[in-house]
Amino acid sequence: MEAIGRYVILRSREQGVVCGVLKTLTPQLGGLACATLAEASQIHNWQGGVNTLFEASLRGFGVARISEPVAEFMIFGVCGTWVCTPEAEENLREHRWNTAPTKAAKKRAK
Repeated sequence: MEAIGRYVILRSREQGVVCGVLKTLTPQLGGLACATLAEASQIHNWQGGVNTLFEASLRGFGVARISEPVAEFMIFGVCGTWVCTPEAEENLREHRWNTAPTKAAKKRAK
């Protein structure tokens, strides 16, 4: 599956977990990669709803800490890449700090 141009979640050994639109993914020595993301946010932690980043790439998170996005971000030491579904992308684009997403919550309530 081609990930360039898609909304993704990336895990890095040094920089944690981020999400955004994947612009580049370049292999590095040792089996890791370097990536550039547009509209990038840091994911600090999450609780409830999902247990793994695999599940997060399908549905997003319940209560989470997701930073406001920056225009562009370069991340080194990428050791995992998950392409997100449209549902997960909508959820992850809503930055929040220890709260549930309001858009997704309203959508589920209907």
